[in-house]
Amino acid sequence: MPLPVEPIRAHQHTSSHTRGAFPRTRTPKTPHPHEQSGLTRLKLKNYRCFSEAAEIDFEDLTAIIGKNDSGKSSILDALELFFDDKLKPDQDDCSVDASEKRIEITCVFDELPDELVIDATHGTSLKEEHLLNQKGRLEIKRVYNAALKTPKLEYTCLIAEHPTADKIDDLLSLKNMDLKKRAAELEVDISKINTSINAQLRRAIRLSREDLQLKLRPLQISDLPGAKDIWERLKDSLPMFFLFKADRPSTDQDEEAQDPMKAAVKVAIGKMESQLSKVSSLVVEEIQKIVGLTIENIANLDHELGTRIEPFFDNPNWATIFKIKLKDELGISINKRGSGARRIVLLGFLQAQAQQLLEESGPNRSVIYAVEELETAQHPDKQKKLYSSISDLAGSDNTQVILTTHTPALGRLLPVDTLRYLEVGKNSKRVIHKGTEEAYELVAKSLGVLPDNKVEMFLGVEGVHDVDFLKGMSRLLLDAGTGVVDLGALEEEGSIVVIPVGGSNLAAWVSRLSPLNRTEFHIFDRDTAPEDDPKCQKQLDEFNAREKCLAVATNKREMENYLHSDAIMATLGIEIEVTDENDVSTAVTEKIKDLPQGTVRCLSEQCNAKGSRVNKRLVKYHLNHCCIQNMTLEMLDERDPDGEVKGWLQHISGAIATDP
Repeated sequence: MPLPVEPIRAHQHTSSHTRGAFPRTRTPKTPHPHEQSGLTRLKLKNYRCFSEAAEIDFEDLTAIIGKNDSGKSSILDALELFFDDKLKPDQDDCSVDASEKRIEITCVFDELPDELVIDATHGTSLKEEHLLNQKGRLEIKRVYNAALKTPKLEYTCLIAEHPTADKIDDLLSLKNMDLKKRAAELEVDISKINTSINAQLRRAIRLSREDLQLKLRPLQISDLPGAKDIWERLKDSLPMFFLFKADRPSTDQDEEAQDPMKAAVKVAIGKMESQLSKVSSLVVEEIQKIVGLTIENIANLDHELGTRIEPFFDNPNWATIFKIKLKDELGISINKRGSGARRIVLLGFLQAQAQQLLEESGPNRSVIYAVEELETAQHPDKQKKLYSSISDLAGSDNTQVILTTHTPALGRLLPVDTLRYLEVGKNSKRVIHKGTEEAYELVAKSLGVLPDNKVEMFLGVEGVHDVDFLKGMSRLLLDAGTGVVDLGALEEEGSIVVIPVGGSNLAAWVSRLSPLNRTEFHIFDRDTAPEDDPKCQKQLDEFNAREKCLAVATNKREMENYLHSDAIMATLGIEIEVTDENDVSTAVTEKIKDLPQGTVRCLSEQCNAKGSRVNKRLVKYHLNHCCIQNMTLEMLDERDPDGEVKGWLQHISGAIATDP
């Protein structure tokens, strides 16, 4: 049974009170490394196929996997409905077998603002006001009345461990004068606080009670005295949500495409405001001459009418004068390109729109990108590149990415703990399995995530950027006539499956790959000084204890330390020192921060966005995908005199059964 909604009510009690220390609330648990971007959980009830209560947890990167029509899109649509006050559900959005025609969408958030203004202009905190749930998280439920012909939002409430003690449970609803009366009634000493600040009055009153009788309960916050603005203020602290659907039109005239370009026009006009004002004045001056003569002529024809007419000038809206279209180097409009190309362009627009809003909202605002079926209309090789970019995006500050897919290749690339398998069980009940080995087995059974019999080798690396590094190095050595394999071609044809198995995911892969009886080769970052054991030595020993498996660690810090500084200079125009132990990507990022914005641009011919500004979030991509293209054999020999990289690729070549 759902908890009844209890408005924060103003009332009078006659029971006695006791004084004592301010009771301690529960301390929020330390967030998981993947729970740093805001949204941690979604709860649904009576929404489309989710007729029974369902919950799904989110990480920085979350992939919802399931068959067609399993409910993946409904999860994203529910989130959009929650975040966008302008949207309203349809009658069909309510589950057909719902016992009560009410849709419930609840979101739980972590990483809360340190201070929040919930009344007047004075700050307080959600924890101080007891507006968090039992785990110290912000839980917001929105309930929609679907019994109406046009369903609408019925109420918004917080699910919070809130005081239920007599004369304490209604403090948020009281205005300043009423809070002072309550303090006097309870004999609370308020002589040492600023009594014009409601938050201080509420705190003093709560401190006067030894037992606040905290209870998890819904608190309706809309249209309440003293608390009616809580939702608006909370909303400004919640992540911004952007949904990119798979079946939407894709042209450069779409709203997502136009908004960033319109904003660019607005910025340009702002810079030229004084010049444009002069132009307007000159135009008005010329118009006044003609209009003045026109009015004189009217007066000669009809004196009464002429005397009643006078000119009024509207300020020109310069932003509406300019319209921008995107064309390629051949002059072909994006509208005429294939759906895959248009989709990539609009993904870029989506990010641009979010980035602009983030800049306007301040540094503490986060963003959620929800991308439905990333792989739609994309070649398999392009799918992997898109995943690499999306993975980078999810790893940046204040950013979450939610993907939906039913493609085995994408599921195979993802770390286990990011997977959410959406299963259609008995009686069409939806069951959401969190990322575990058991869930992975369900995904494999349902979608065929496990590689087929064509696979001759599993190549394990730390992360997706290491894949680009090794592919680039294999092309470099192949072109130099060293006889190594073309790693990119082998991966595309399915002979080699490259798996990012680093980080917390490493141990899980040991047991997962063993039963498949394939040759394995794993290359892991040392992450320590050359004289020390690799950081992952324990996992290396586990891999090497198995048959048909070899695992090695880099002699240098990580693969980026095999790049030459000249290749980085040729690609990014940045001069840094590359040693065996320094953090190359961090060094490049610091250089970008020190230079004027927009001056660092990628010059690689192979870059997907050649000439575009290098964002600090994409530094690893440019290093491993772009700078690698400017490496020469001489540069590699200088950075790798022991032939370590060549040795890795020669081992792969020897282990692959290629045709003569």
